[in-house]
Amino acid sequence: MKLKKIIFIFISIIFLAIIIKFNKIKKNFWDDKKIEAIYNNIFPSYEIESLTINYNKKNNNEVLNKNNIQNITDLKTVINSTKYNEISFKNYLKKISKKTVPGTHEWLLAPKTLAIEKKKIIKFDSQILWEDENFYYINEGEYGIKGTGKNYNPNYSLVAIDKDTLEIGIINGYFILKLKEIENNPKQFAKNHGVKFISYYPKSNTMIIRMENGTNITETFHNLKQSPSIKNVDVEVLDGFPILD
Repeated sequence: MKLKKIIFIFISIIFLAIIIKFNKIKKNFWDDKKIEAIYNNIFPSYEIESLTINYNKKNNNEVLNKNNIQNITDLKTVINSTKYNEISFKNYLKKISKKTVPGTHEWLLAPKTLAIEKKKIIKFDSQILWEDENFYYINEGEYGIKGTGKNYNPNYSLVAIDKDTLEIGIINGYFILKLKEIENNPKQFAKNHGVKFISYYPKSNTMIIRMENGTNITETFHNLKQSPSIKNVDVEVLDGFPILD
């Protein structure tokens, strides 16, 4: 009798353990379903198709397709649409550029074309002309961005094209001046000539200046050339990077 009682108790314990285990599995199943339901309620399917990274309160949003999340290093090529590829853009610049950069023979100044450093703007809302590793290229006047060779804006770069090699040049309004005599007050010298002083190197008697906001690159060049104190004037055209600030 005692043996039967012991066996009954043992079987009851096993049965109870099985019931507890089943209920635990069932509970985990419904917990998973509950979590899935909550997730789908918070993130509907149409919202998880893309991820939006907000960089500021304006329109600088970058939208990544969920399949491209791993390619985050290629972000800029994902979000910006360009009108031209590299070759067609350079040919376009050569076609529209008629006037040479003052003091040069090979560089043509692209009219109403600006270059913007990529660190300044992340995303454009519409198609741009082209982009390389360092700059976005746009038409002057688009997105409210103003600045031309006749009305210089130091926040953006002018664009030039080498008519022979189709190399793109960047102009940031800097001039290299070779002076006839040692200048004791270079800052005042620059002010007297209507330009911004950057640096002066007495050993070579060379001064670096920059155009003022709203001035004309051609007029600035000719005014400097006519100065009796200046031996030579060169417009700085950059074909290597990074650019000067």
